[in-house]
Amino acid sequence: MIYSPSAAFLQTAGVVFADQVEHLWRIDLDQNLRVLGAELVGAGDDSMVRVRAAQVFRGALVVGSSRIVIAHNHPKGVAVPSSRDRIETQRIGVVGSILGVQLLDHILVGAETLFSFKEKGLI
Repeated sequence: MIYSPSAAFLQTAGVVFADQVEHLWRIDLDQNLRVLGAELVGAGDDSMVRVRAAQVFRGALVVGSSRIVIAHNHPKGVAVPSSRDRIETQRIGVVGSILGVQLLDHILVGAETLFSFKEKGLI
C-alpha cells in the first residue's frame, strides 16, 4: 500500500492500474482544482505506452479542463522516470501551454513507490 498525497489523489480520481502493461491516465481539473473526471488515454506493453499529445488533450478540451495531471505506471515496479518519461512530460507541458491547459503533475506509479514530477521540482 502506498500512502502519500499523490496516491490519495489518484485514488480519489478513480485511477486504477490493474494490468501488467503501462497505462497512461489523464485527470481533468477545473480552475479551482476540482476533479472533473479521469480518462485512460493509452495502454502499452510492459515497458512503454505511446500516446500522441492530441490523445492526451482531446478529452481535456471537451470537458473544459484548465489543468490536468497525468499518471502512468511502471509494471516492472520501479517508479523512476526514464529519459523518455522526462522528454514526454516536457513535451506535454509545452503543448498544454499552447492549448491553455496547464500540466500540474506527472505521477509515476511503481509497485510500492510513487514519483511526482511536481514534488521533485521537475514541473
